[in-house]
Amino acid sequence: MRLRAGGLLELCWHLFTWRGEIEILGPESLRAMMAEELARFKP
Repeated sequence: MRLRAGGLLELCWHLFTWRGEIEILGPESLRAMMAEELARFKP
């Protein structure tokens, strides 16, 4: 799938709505940012 977003952070927030139903294959910077964002919100 291809998406246009204002930046990686905006894209991360959009991908959160998929609730684990996706796998981020690339770019590595998006994978890293998603991992960081997920770690921030773990209880």
